[in-house]
Amino acid sequence: MLKLRDCFETDGAHAFVWGARGVGKTSLVHTACSEFDETVRLAAAIGCQKNSTHHDLLKDIWRRVSNSGHVHLSDPKIRGKLNLFGIASVEGEKGGFREQLQIDTVNHGSDFLNTILPPDHADGKQWVIIIDEFDQLKNTETIDFFTALSKQMSVDKVKVKFAFCGVASNLNDLIGSHESVERYIRAVDLRPLRSGDIMDIVDKISYEFVIKLSKGQQTRIAQISCGYPHFAHLIMSEMIKQCFDFKYRKEEITADIYKASIQRAAKGAATRLQTAYETATRQGTDRYIEVLWAAADGQLLIKQFKNIREDYKRIMEARSDREGIDEEQLLRNQLNALCKDDAPLHRRKVGWYEFDDPMFRSYVRLVAHENGVELGDESFKD
Repeated sequence: MLKLRDCFETDGAHAFVWGARGVGKTSLVHTACSEFDETVRLAAAIGCQKNSTHHDLLKDIWRRVSNSGHVHLSDPKIRGKLNLFGIASVEGEKGGFREQLQIDTVNHGSDFLNTILPPDHADGKQWVIIIDEFDQLKNTETIDFFTALSKQMSVDKVKVKFAFCGVASNLNDLIGSHESVERYIRAVDLRPLRSGDIMDIVDKISYEFVIKLSKGQQTRIAQISCGYPHFAHLIMSEMIKQCFDFKYRKEEITADIYKASIQRAAKGAATRLQTAYETATRQGTDRYIEVLWAAADGQLLIKQFKNIREDYKRIMEARSDREGIDEEQLLRNQLNALCKDDAPLHRRKVGWYEFDDPMFRSYVRLVAHENGVELGDESFKD
C-alpha cells in the first residue's frame, strides 16, 4: 500500500502491480484509490484479453470514462478536441456517442488521455486508470505501446496514472526489458500474506459478525489459505451462512458448523480450481489424490522428493482405508506424471517439485482438510 502511495504522490510515476494469481493485486489498487482519495481519483478500470490491441484498450477506457460522467461532453472545447481523435459524434454527458478512435502514436495517446481526463486543478488530484489482466496480452505491440505511452505521459506531465496488474514471477515477464522504463515505473511486488495476517483477517471478520472461533480453527483456516486471503474470505463467508442455518447463539463455533463451512467452501471455490483438481487426480486411478496432497503439505513452496515422500507416508497413515504406494520409484513416477502438459506441478530441477499456481495449492489443502487430513505445520509467530 505504501509503495502505491509513493507512486501516486510521485509526478510521472505509474504502477505495475505483479505477483501470483489470487494475492489481491486488483483489490489492492482499488483499495489504495479509496484510501488515498485526497491524492487520486479512479477514472476507469478495464481488463485485457489475449488479442487486445492498444486501440481496443483505449476505446474501453474512453467508454468507461465517458459513461462515468468524468468527461463533460457538453463543453464545446472538449467536443472539438475529441473530433481530432476520430470520435465522430457525441450526444450527451453519458454515452450516446459513436467512435472511430484513431490513435496511432504514443504522442497522440498522451494527448487523448489529457483531453478526456483534464487536470483537476481545484482539488489537485490525479486520475488513475487500472489496466487489469495485463499478463493476458500476447500482442507484444500492445505491451510496447502502453509501456512507451506511460513514459510519454510522464514527459508530457499528463495528470493521469496507469496502474497495471498482472500475474508474473517478475516485472520483466509483464513488460519486457525497455530502456529507461525504471524511471517511470514503480514496481509493486505483491506476495502471499503471512499466516499471522490471514489470522488477522479471520479475527476482523469474526469481530464484525460477532462470532467466536477457537484458536485451533483460526490456525487451520490460515494453514488452508497459504497466504491467499481469497480462501479465508471464502471459508468465513460460508461460516457466516452456516451460523444462520444452525441458529448460532454466540457461543464458540461448533465442529459441525466448522466442518459444514469447509465443505461448502470447497464446493464454492472457483470452477477452474475444481476442474484442475479433478483433472490431476483422475488419470485412470485415484492414487494421485494423496500424492498431490503430500506435495501441498508443509511450509515449503518448492519441495524435495524425500520431503514429499515423508509427508505422503504420514498422510497414508491417517487414511488407513486407502491403499498406498510403497515403492519409491512408483511414487516418483506419480509425481512426474503430475508435471506433464497442463498438470499442476513442475520440476525446478531433478528431485524438486513446485506448484505452477500457488492458489491451486491452497485449494488442494482445502480439499484435503474437507476430507479430514490437515496439511500445514506452519509457524504462526511471523
